Amino acid sequence: MGAYGAWKNMIILTNSSISSYMACPRRYWWAYELGIRRETEGRALTIGTAYHAALERLNRGESLGSAVAACRAADLDEVDRELAACMVAGWAWRWSEAPQFARILAVEQVFEFKPVRRVRWKAAGKIDVIGELADGRVAVGEYKTTSDDISPGSDYWRRLLIDRQISGYLLGARALGFRAETVVYDAARVPGIRPRLLSRKSDKRENMPTFSARLMESIAEKPDWYFQRQEIPRLDADLDDWRAGLAHTVKAIRASAKAGCWPRNTDACRRWGTCPYFGPCSSAHDPATQGLPSGFMRVHDVHRELKETNNDDENCSD
Repeated sequence: MGAYGAWKNMIILTNSSISSYMACPRRYWWAYELGIRRETEGRALTIGTAYHAALERLNRGESLGSAVAACRAADLDEVDRELAACMVAGWAWRWSEAPQFARILAVEQVFEFKPVRRVRWKAAGKIDVIGELADGRVAVGEYKTTSDDISPGSDYWRRLLIDRQISGYLLGARALGFRAETVVYDAARVPGIRPRLLSRKSDKRENMPTFSARLMESIAEKPDWYFQRQEIPRLDADLDDWRAGLAHTVKAIRASAKAGCWPRNTDACRRWGTCPYFGPCSSAHDPATQGLPSGFMRVHDVHRELKETNNDDENCSD
């Protein structure tokens, strides 16, 4: 069955897949039409994955020691394991007197629903946590790691006022039967601190306990620089705008599939880092005749982030 033929069946669309198409239709083609992905993930994503999985453990009632130990056992290099572990320990300390929720209702919930009636596609995603706030309202909780400035009033928070994912996840929680009214967004800045060079002659660097102590000291000195949390409201008009925008984007994806035309957006090749498909795409690699590009693999499930996981599995955020 060709790409357009597949669109005659029920199609699942996630925030990741929609973002991919809006950034570059050719990137969407590589990732979601062909299911071709890099064999290894980028550094920022793997640190974020370990951090996210550790917070999941905490939300499921496990101890901080267990969550930190999971970071230090993650499949990362030694420095990144320690970065993730210190971020989790710092997060727990930063919010120890200001819990995100008075009561947690659900953790890592996968949702699927039709935002528009009588269509052959569904919106889907996985919500980090759903909980009850101190005032009794139900909220969706979202965790993100970033290298951006997360100080109050920064562009990071201004963008979230129009963020597509927040609207979709709020409706997703409602589709699951929760009377969610708002979203609580929890942001953590990835530290830029690295182990110090102790000797230029031998390239010897400080050991991990010393590095960890220095990093925790930095977190203690400026917790608001590393961790911020804000409530992101959504009006009914915002949700209607999300539905309309998503339906319009789906029409564009369907048109690309029908025509077999996935235009390149070359302005996106090196925006926010280099596109993972820049190498094979720029060399006009044809997977139909040349096979998989070096360093890539084919996945059967293009929406792996929706996979139900337990505490020992890696977890990816949308």
